[in-house]
Amino acid sequence: MIEIIEAGAQSLSAAVDGLSSAARIELADGLSSEAVNLKRTEDCRFSPNGKVIAVAGFLTDTILLFEISQQHVAGNLVVRIEGKLTLTHPRLSRPHGIDFIDETTIAVANRDGRLIILKLPQVPFDGRTVPAKMLMRRKRIWMKHKLKTPGSVAVTRKGRFTYELLTCLNYRNTVASPRFLRLGDLHLPFGGRIALQRGMEIPDGVSICPETARVAISNHNENAIRLYSHYDDLRPNAHPVGRLLGMAYPHGLRFFDKGRRLMAADAGAPLIHYWRDDTAKWDGDRTPTASFRIMDKETFAAGRYNDQEGGPKGIDIHPSGAFLVVTSEHQGFAAFDVPKLLQRLETDKTEPAASDDLPETPAAAAAT
Repeated sequence: MIEIIEAGAQSLSAAVDGLSSAARIELADGLSSEAVNLKRTEDCRFSPNGKVIAVAGFLTDTILLFEISQQHVAGNLVVRIEGKLTLTHPRLSRPHGIDFIDETTIAVANRDGRLIILKLPQVPFDGRTVPAKMLMRRKRIWMKHKLKTPGSVAVTRKGRFTYELLTCLNYRNTVASPRFLRLGDLHLPFGGRIALQRGMEIPDGVSICPETARVAISNHNENAIRLYSHYDDLRPNAHPVGRLLGMAYPHGLRFFDKGRRLMAADAGAPLIHYWRDDTAKWDGDRTPTASFRIMDKETFAAGRYNDQEGGPKGIDIHPSGAFLVVTSEHQGFAAFDVPKLLQRLETDKTEPAASDDLPETPAAAAAT
């Protein structure tokens, strides 16, 4: 288990399966461990400046905002939660995906609703529940293409007055890219397109590399991540240039290190998977470079309602590259020291500890 240290409690280091990369989570005065009891969460996302992380509260129809800081104490990473806000709005309906348009504006994909743009309230992070202001609700790209069951979203192609949202329409097996015109707090529909359809089987996560514009899509029922060469090349019938295999049910995922590395949360296993491609081209099929366990057997079993659940859902890497955050229903909020973790993964290249209880991947089961 990841250890949660409340203010004033004895400081103890924490690790998972012997990895020395798990960070200690500290809570500021006035916050209890209930503050990070997140219930069922889906995607999470850091603000551009890295001072806030937003988490989609799926069952509570809320967006959770945590103000965070980081430091190293005796060589160990400490992530401190300085404050929390809970955002509400009547149009939040099973929020699943989230991304920041800027420091005070977020896009939210509601699986039982629509794609909405919210303005974050400028109030202290003092634990309160506050209403957010909705700036836009996007129902369709054009008449024949409704934005139904949006699940994950990534902001891209940000211009001075326009931006686009690459949006996974989970149960329509489609990835859409609505475009918006922005004038201050005025956000207006400005066309868009269907980006991907061929081979989509519940697209459940999206990441766009800011340096290379390569696109990664978690394709839930394929048990794979599909990779596309460039955002501008996306077409409904496009084939991926490569696939990442060897996992159960991929969910949240992130490119980092200028597109040379990628990590993905496995909703069907207690693992994060890691891939490395020094060319940043991601051609062909490949299994993980390494995997690491982020929860113990009991925590994983508590969320194992079916073979597609129990593992982590949300994952994001701090803009500094110093640490990653992982969210899940029964573990809550966990963080890992990325440089220390990469050194361990790329040096040892060992199987995850206590692997006897790991679920067999659907691909492996089919092979036998």
